[in-house]
Amino acid sequence: MDEPAPQKGCRGCGVASLILLGLLILALVWAVPRGVRLVQALLRLQRTAQQAQALVQEGGFPTDQASLRQALDLVRAARQDLDTAQEAAGPLLAVAPHLGWVPRWGGDLTQAPHLLEMGQQLLHAADALVPLSDALLELQEQGSLSLDALLPLLVTHRPALEQAAAAAEAALAAREAISEASLSPRVRSLLARADLYLPLLGEGLALAEAAPDLLGAGGERRYLLLAQNADELRATGGFISGVGLLTVQDGKVTGLAFTDSYAVDDLTKPHPAPPPALSRYMLGAGILVLRDVNWWPDFPTVAQAAEALYELDRGVVTHGVVAADLEALRQVLEVLGPIPLPGYGEAVDAANLIPFLKTYWAAPKEAPSLGEKPWQEWWQHRKDVMGDVLGAVFLRLSTGEVDWPALLRAVLSALEEKHILLYVNHPQAQAVLARRGWDGALSPPAQGDYLMVVDTNVGFNKVNPRIQEAITYTVRLDGAGGAEAELTVRYMHGATKPITTCLQEARYGDSYDEMQERCYWDYLRVLVPPGVEVLGHEGLEEGTFEVLREDRRYETLSGLLVLKPQEERIVRLVYRLPAGRIAPGAYRLWVQKQAGTHALPFTLQVYRPDGTPLCPEPLRARLRTDLTLTCPPGP
Repeated sequence: MDEPAPQKGCRGCGVASLILLGLLILALVWAVPRGVRLVQALLRLQRTAQQAQALVQEGGFPTDQASLRQALDLVRAARQDLDTAQEAAGPLLAVAPHLGWVPRWGGDLTQAPHLLEMGQQLLHAADALVPLSDALLELQEQGSLSLDALLPLLVTHRPALEQAAAAAEAALAAREAISEASLSPRVRSLLARADLYLPLLGEGLALAEAAPDLLGAGGERRYLLLAQNADELRATGGFISGVGLLTVQDGKVTGLAFTDSYAVDDLTKPHPAPPPALSRYMLGAGILVLRDVNWWPDFPTVAQAAEALYELDRGVVTHGVVAADLEALRQVLEVLGPIPLPGYGEAVDAANLIPFLKTYWAAPKEAPSLGEKPWQEWWQHRKDVMGDVLGAVFLRLSTGEVDWPALLRAVLSALEEKHILLYVNHPQAQAVLARRGWDGALSPPAQGDYLMVVDTNVGFNKVNPRIQEAITYTVRLDGAGGAEAELTVRYMHGATKPITTCLQEARYGDSYDEMQERCYWDYLRVLVPPGVEVLGHEGLEEGTFEVLREDRRYETLSGLLVLKPQEERIVRLVYRLPAGRIAPGAYRLWVQKQAGTHALPFTLQVYRPDGTPLCPEPLRARLRTDLTLTCPPGP
């Protein structure tokens, strides 16, 4: 009988098994505590996130001091827990990019290193700002928060601001490395919310770093203030009715002078020639003066020209320009509440601002009323009320008795809606203003469609509140990256006083309201992409249509229309966009809002080459801000 062959022994297998078992035990000993710490940290982060979400009010962040302090505590806690989570997960993050195969969460896991880095850097930035935030809250609780109190804090905490700015930049770099296509819908939604605030954080920090210089920490700073009256609409918001000079040093307002814009000019000095269209349509204006300097729709151009003219006329060098209309002032007064004006016997607030200004324009506090003699004395004092209101507002701001978070929201709203325009001679700060669109600059894109409708009242009157305006834009794609575009602008003059003949004349009449019952003389400009071919136009006064090529980034289709009270007019422009302008697969339009206007209705219709709609229905919007419209609409 054959005996089974002896099996070969595995010398050392027992030892190897013991070693492997030992390594496994060591791995478990190493991994389990890390896993426990990771899970505990993530659970704490989840609770912190839920608490933070509960703090957020609809439409913004909490502004009461108790909630703000709680938010600072949450930042500290989240920073510690995220550091713990990253330390615990450290070795696992190295393999995370290779875990895309994991069901449901694989995509999120592949992006985990970038997501964690982004979150950590954001919390680093927030944590660096905690001491400054504590100091600001303490000032607010004491009721002593003001610009001159803010400035020393910004100087003292400059290293922290620089640290926070570096962390915000690192967070932005981590964000750019994230592949959105790999993320789950929930994480993608959370990331989209972060995208709303991440650029604002970096830009806010850049402005905070620049603030000491802007507020006069290094010496006196002077800013030109342009009060624009949108009742007489001009390219950047309205006729420049008044001009102010604001002087600040060490965060304190050391000077505020406000005057009628007519009083600024020194006509003994040679002035530059006006733009040709200004001379043509404004009764042959022979020189450019400060009150007409906002003829151009690009505010940086206007601001630089205004500074040059003010230096020419007054011999004063300025460091920036602020333009604001009455809507901006109304929004500020909504926050500040009623402000008493010495000598007027009543307070001014958001509700009575317009009638208050009209009343004291017609009947100045210390001069004859409109229509009384001597007329020249009324004319010299008719705008005194504007300076008095502005002075009272700055006095309230200087006392610190202000709801600063609410005021910040109001100013940001006015900036977004172009009721305030800013330009400063500070490269870092100006770059932030430009990126946010707060400098009122024209920004036509290199690719895609572009449109801006600019109305300029050249009738020497205040009729714009009576004008209703609506814009319809129809685009027919041609399949070669070009299109035929048809712009329709509908005007309706709502004044009721019948007029048989329209006269373009500079006169005041019997009242301010009477100046709103006249004909509308509108110099219309439509900014479009360069290289368009005009196919037709109608609705403009005969012989006034022309194409201006003043900037290689865009072309201007322009002309004059004159509208009587109760009259309706439709201006129609048809042109062809050059081939290759429209990217294949989708249509994209960048619409810029004219400063000083109020949410004009805008309708966009886009058709394929075969005539079928590219969008299921027309896109309708209100031009409260600049807008990007896409067809088909984005997700």
